[in-house]
Amino acid sequence: MNRLNLVRVGALAAVAALTLAALTSPAAASHDDAYTFAVIGDIPYGDPAITRFPADIAQINNDPSVRWIDHLGDIKNGSSVCSDEYFQRIKTDFDLFQDPLVYTILDSSGVFDPSVGLSA
Repeated sequence: MNRLNLVRVGALAAVAALTLAALTSPAAASHDDAYTFAVIGDIPYGDPAITRFPADIAQINNDPSVRWIDHLGDIKNGSSVCSDEYFQRIKTDFDLFQDPLVYTILDSSGVFDPSVGLSA
């Protein structure tokens, strides 16, 4: 198994473990404290999805039962350019979420090559 697959499996296992822990905690057992979390990934993919992404976020924000969002990574397709401008645009969109966002960096997110994107 290559390094990327190991990172992907490890990240997904961590998200699953945290989610399971949250769902099986004593607070989760009470129906009075029931809530929902949104799971998204592979979004936004391509120009139409990038344009629509703020509306997708607004739809999640409009659900009062959603308490947090898990983004399972992959914020661009493989042919998109990894640039600080692109990552800043996505961060600006992520800032629109009204609830906490857990983001798992995977696949084409561009962070496995330190020479591109996310520069200081």
